[in-house]
Amino acid sequence: MDQDNVVLYGIFSTSGDQQSGGLEAKAALIQSAEDLNSFYRETGSNRVITLNITEIDSNSESVLPAVKQLHESGVNMILGRFTSVQLEAIKPYVDANNVLILTSGSTATSLSIPGDNIFRFVPDDSSQVQALNSLLKIENISVIVPLVHDDRWINFVNLTILDNPMSSIGPDDVVRYDHNTQGYDEIVARLDRLVGSVLTHEDKDSVGIVAYTFEDIVPIMEEASSENYSNLSQVRWIGTSANMLVSEHLKSPKAATYGAERNYTGYVIDHRPVEVDAFADRIVKELGEVNGNAYAVYDLGIIAARAKFLHGSDDIEDLKKAVTQKAASYHGTLGKAELNAAGDRVQAIFGFWTLENNSTRGFVWKKIGTSDQFITGAEPRITMIDDNATKPSVK
Repeated sequence: MDQDNVVLYGIFSTSGDQQSGGLEAKAALIQSAEDLNSFYRETGSNRVITLNITEIDSNSESVLPAVKQLHESGVNMILGRFTSVQLEAIKPYVDANNVLILTSGSTATSLSIPGDNIFRFVPDDSSQVQALNSLLKIENISVIVPLVHDDRWINFVNLTILDNPMSSIGPDDVVRYDHNTQGYDEIVARLDRLVGSVLTHEDKDSVGIVAYTFEDIVPIMEEASSENYSNLSQVRWIGTSANMLVSEHLKSPKAATYGAERNYTGYVIDHRPVEVDAFADRIVKELGEVNGNAYAVYDLGIIAARAKFLHGSDDIEDLKKAVTQKAASYHGTLGKAELNAAGDRVQAIFGFWTLENNSTRGFVWKKIGTSDQFITGAEPRITMIDDNATKPSVK
């Protein structure tokens, strides 16, 4: 192995219901390599980072063949943005074959396993539940109706067993659908009927639909905008980490209008203030506000490269130690990158965002607050933002 040349291998979902997030994460990994190469050139180093990227569909069946193909060609560390279901699909293989996975995207606490070969550069659901609870309190929502994509069922179940308002939600009160769904009329009709049932005994201002979806929130809202669903038009919609700041949402007149009318608001892992982070500043100017999973991929790209340079060995345990060491000392776009014993990021900042129809700039994602969140059991520190502070829209 040439110690001055490192190849990083990535897998990203660039079609299907995670297309926007996958493309953003891919762009972030490319930017991390460009930034490192620029730094090496400026300092007179001979080091060079090269990327080898595999693009797959969003469904969980696509990821294992891609991982196997890379591993069989000699690759033992793979970077990406994988959902919890995608990680479940590859976990037995990567653990049995000594393949290290560095990822964002997945937050299921069921995958927080010490000693395995999966490092997740985002915190697990135990921190997200506090962010969700904070948002529900801010928005005065006390009754929720869940809409759940089956690939996010693990995350939903993890949140229902934690100390939060959803612990009272029964299986009959959840509208579920899978990734093979073609058209959303039946799903939205079920949701409308359930909301109608709830509204017979609850005040509409206290009810919110909590969407555990991916980017398919766009066609779902397009369908929901029909006059056929009068119950849905009476309640709020609350987004979660996988469906906020979706660029396609602003490009759909129906979905954007409906989301703004329903005051669609949610939480997402957030970057540090742009004024102290050059990468965040560039990516916002190029893409608009992107989901925090992209920033996590930027961070893990830097850490992976430095770990490979630190320890040229392809031994999996040596690589894991090197990645853990570099993560512990790296302060990236999402703040401190230190991993806990289960290989999950310890620290997170969450942003609260809403979809707004701005009178001069059209539809934009507007940040309404932030929450400094640490997995220590402490109450999050919530800071609300002045109403005039509107972030750039996606071009």
